[in-house]
Amino acid sequence: MFIAADTAINPDIVTPGVVGFAATLLVAIVTVFLVWDMVRRIRRQRYRAEIEAKLDAEQAAASKK
Repeated sequence: MFIAADTAINPDIVTPGVVGFAATLLVAIVTVFLVWDMVRRIRRQRYRAEIEAKLDAEQAAASKK
């Protein structure tokens, strides 16, 4: 019943190894790329909103004259 308690744990078996390191590195690289892309898209959208607001203000000022 307590066979696992009697056996010693081999660290070579329970470590993730090269495959685990590669998978973690891949996830980190993909995460950095996604965050970078999201920041770029948000910045682009913010600039478009600023330009649209500026054009709307100019149109409103021109229509009042």
